Amino acid sequence: MAKAVVIDDDQDVRDALRSWLEEDGWEVLEAENGEVGATVAILQMPEVIVLDVMMPVKDGYDTLAEIREDPRSGHIPIIMLTSVNDYELGSRQDADSVGRRVNVRPPEAFLEKPINWAAFKEALQDALGH
Repeated sequence: MAKAVVIDDDQDVRDALRSWLEEDGWEVLEAENGEVGATVAILQMPEVIVLDVMMPVKDGYDTLAEIREDPRSGHIPIIMLTSVNDYELGSRQDADSVGRRVNVRPPEAFLEKPINWAAFKEALQDALGH
């Protein structure tokens, strides 16, 4: 069974992702912040990581950097989620800009909340090379 780690401080988001992924046959592990999530991801070696940007303790940017910089987990596809984008600043984040921000390989996808399941599923398949 393929394994996913969902790292998000919002229990409702974790519940929705768990439900969707389990319906598609995934085993889902959860973490409520980036500090716990990075540790779980590195130790559990999932096929994919779903990572929120705005979280307490350690945000998604720092978590992305930690996961990418560790030789055990740097190859794992990451789908990042955000409920806040920089529209008011006249710029909009995407996967490449997130990678440049923390100077690591960008996430395979960068999606906005509320999550559109069809778009998420497509991003997941692309991230996994299917």
